[in-house]
Amino acid sequence: MKKVFCVLCCVALLSSCYTAKLVVGEEAAAYTKVASVKNHFLVGGLIPLKNQYGTKEIAGNAKNYVVQTQHSFVDLLVGALTSGIYTPTTTTILVPAN
Repeated sequence: MKKVFCVLCCVALLSSCYTAKLVVGEEAAAYTKVASVKNHFLVGGLIPLKNQYGTKEIAGNAKNYVVQTQHSFVDLLVGALTSGIYTPTTTTILVPAN
């Protein structure tokens, strides 16, 4: 039992936060955060709970921007507590700093 607990603790401590970064247009050296939106999904991200937002509307008239979606520590914790039934993600929109 002690061995199983140690293995579970190691798995929890060594897991990392998943991040996906999509660059639209040309990549810049520095970015400014425009918005951060929570996404709500069921069953491991397969079923969205609400209509998705339009990144083009959030970024405004910017031709170059970055959409970064990640499972933060809190998102992973909530997903683990609900056994993967509810799995939130966080999406951040970044525009080049001028």
